Amino acid sequence: MTAAAADLGRLQALVEARLGLLVHAHQLDNLAATAAAALARFGSADVHALCAAFAAARDGDALLEFFIERLTVGESFFFRDTAQMDALRDELIPRLVEQRRHGARALRVWSAACSAGQELYSVALLITDALGGAAAARRDWRLHLVGTDINAAALRRAEAGEYTNWSLRGVDAARRERCFEAAPGGGVRLRAELRALATFRYLNLAAGGFPSIVDGLHDFDVILCRNVFVYFDPARARRILARMTQALAPDGVLLLGASDIVDPHIDGLVTVQRGAMCYYRKPLLAVELQPPVPAAPPAAFAVSNPSAAAAPPEAPTPAAAPAWADLDALAAAGRWADVAARAASAGAAPPDAAAARLLALALGNLGRQEEALACCTQALERAPTDPALHFLRALLSAERGDDAAALDAFRRTLYLAPDNIEAHHQMALLLLRTGQQARGLRSLRNALELARREPGAAPAPGGLSYARLAAIIANEMELHAQVEANG
Repeated sequence: MTAAAADLGRLQALVEARLGLLVHAHQLDNLAATAAAALARFGSADVHALCAAFAAARDGDALLEFFIERLTVGESFFFRDTAQMDALRDELIPRLVEQRRHGARALRVWSAACSAGQELYSVALLITDALGGAAAARRDWRLHLVGTDINAAALRRAEAGEYTNWSLRGVDAARRERCFEAAPGGGVRLRAELRALATFRYLNLAAGGFPSIVDGLHDFDVILCRNVFVYFDPARARRILARMTQALAPDGVLLLGASDIVDPHIDGLVTVQRGAMCYYRKPLLAVELQPPVPAAPPAAFAVSNPSAAAAPPEAPTPAAAPAWADLDALAAAGRWADVAARAASAGAAPPDAAAARLLALALGNLGRQEEALACCTQALERAPTDPALHFLRALLSAERGDDAAALDAFRRTLYLAPDNIEAHHQMALLLLRTGQQARGLRSLRNALELARREPGAAPAPGGLSYARLAAIIANEMELHAQVEANG
């Protein structure tokens, strides 16, 4: 093997290790062409030096984004999979609406590997149809529609909501007229009141980081993850599917793509056949069917800003220490089911507030919101000045629809940790959702100012850079200001 071939092989291995993307034999020419373009773009002397830069790069760095854009297929269009969209329109969404109409009035949808947002916006359009329009949906329902992707450029396009006419080839003329407008640079743009229903964030599925109540990636009614698993080896695909199973609410459904070659049996889910297509459903009484997920790269679990001052930790009693000894390691690996199981096997309450906070976070990530809130409340009795616990209580209260308790907990968080960007941001979104536009925009402005104080390339909560977080918040401010102006 030549040195050049060996270097390309090393780069291939790095792409799989860092990004989780398999590069098959027939794709090696594209990898070589991408490497050559990267040499010219980033100034590395050769592929060997490029490999060193690739290995040292952080998530979100320009070099990684360069490879992601060229090694993944981002083409999509509205209402792409007719059979799945029909199932959502005719069966799944109406059933959810009927179940929730006289209760929580909340719907949660995750488009994993969302590309430029066409899939998530398609679902948003179907949901607004079922709820009587975007205004009624915002006024009367709590919608959490989130799209994630590894491609930062695609996420920026999703946030802008601007598309070519070719992307709308599955949209009828009446809907096009009702839901889209001319974009300033040509093409079309989804109207602001519809764009405001969805949020988008960076996520590398292969790296874990979900389920996560802190990042809003948990307890979903619907997860769409279409034509993604072709990029992963079978073992990695199983790990991702196990995490998605945990991120589903009881009775939630998972929709995969036609090109996704996975084991037809997914632990913890049942297969539902509907005509020529099928989907997977999480049984109502099988919340804990899924076995513990193998260890993955670190996932964020600290719910407070690193600069926030927390209460001093309590010393655990010697008898309790063995049962809770490696809780931090389990949480850092995203093994939330193991954290909950460890607590159950201990046969006693958490020995200190830190352990209680991790247990509450684990229960929240697993969709066990009432247990999580009770655990968090008990922990606050022991550590009433811990901003991380107040922030977690705010998130849990918001999830159960107790907006007043959530706002109270956000305010307590910010009293104790005024520079907590996450708390400013999440409180802003809650205020905006509850119609408090002026206060919500003010909180967004606070979050934006704090984000802009940090070095742009530094990592922010949730795996983003501060520059990217600031761009997201600025886009949200513009979008909600436009919605308010349009009435």
